[in-house]
Amino acid sequence: IVVANAVSTVEQDYYFENSFLYDKDGNVISLENEDKDVVFFNCTLDSNTLENIDLASSNVTSLDLSSSNIDDGCINSLPSTLEYLDLSHCNYITNLNGLGKRCPNIKILAINNAASLSDLSFIYELPNLEELYIDNTNLYEFTLLKIPLRKKLKK
Repeated sequence: IVVANAVSTVEQDYYFENSFLYDKDGNVISLENEDKDVVFFNCTLDSNTLENIDLASSNVTSLDLSSSNIDDGCINSLPSTLEYLDLSHCNYITNLNGLGKRCPNIKILAINNAASLSDLSFIYELPNLEELYIDNTNLYEFTLLKIPLRKKLKK
């Protein structure tokens, strides 16, 4: 599923406007019970908006929230079924503590260019994590070296 803002030229399944999702016919919709991958393209999402669209009640396994305005409060609005999460360029996220409790099945996590994120301790909560992408963050090499990995992560 591709969700874009109302003026986007990208082909989309739904569009986003004024904190609500609409189908192509202009009907307000919810993502409750949705089980497809979801990409929010060029949407000005925030944590409150994620609650409005009922994403937490979905069965989505792949979610791209990159370049959105979400903050630490987004964690409670994520579906527990997630296996892939992209939070790249989400500059208002400062920590992801609680992510593993809410989304224990995450295998791939991208937090590239998440400028305000400076702590990786949340990865202890992610028992299924296989791939972690952290390019261009405030997470320095010494931080990574202090984390004893219980399993092999792919580079």
